[in-house]
Amino acid sequence: MDRIKNSQGSTSVLIVVMMIALLAFGMAAVTTAAAGYRLSRNTATFSQTYYDLEGQAQEMMFDLLDVAIRSGEASGPFVDILYAVLVAYSREHDGFEILEKYPDAILVGYKVSENSERAKTINVKILIQEPAGQSSIDDILHVVDWYETQEGIGEIKDTIGFEDPFEGE
Repeated sequence: MDRIKNSQGSTSVLIVVMMIALLAFGMAAVTTAAAGYRLSRNTATFSQTYYDLEGQAQEMMFDLLDVAIRSGEASGPFVDILYAVLVAYSREHDGFEILEKYPDAILVGYKVSENSERAKTINVKILIQEPAGQSSIDDILHVVDWYETQEGIGEIKDTIGFEDPFEGE
């Protein structure tokens, strides 16, 4: 009975319990920090890839603007000249295709992709119309669709909500 009432060693047990608790909190903090680091690294990689693809898509859009302006300066029916130029352009650029030819415009689509384990792709549809005088880019190129897909996830629609210029005709 004297042994139970004796409090010798209880301080040691309390210190051991506190050390185990501190060790558990320390491990939790390290695990949380490592997970945060991995998440930020993946986010940075995703963002860099996305903006690289976005830049490639913008470059192709301005190539198409240049093609449209040069076709508008040529003599002859704009849509026929543009169509012939775009056919040649499609042979030189992977992922580019002519989707539809209208009497006064051409609908084209293209994809820019990144090759990796979960490949990302930006898909763009643009309606090209004849430039008139001092036309702005918006008068010549109408973005109909612009969205990203990622292998294994599916399509991520852009929230901008582009309008169809031929809607209601």
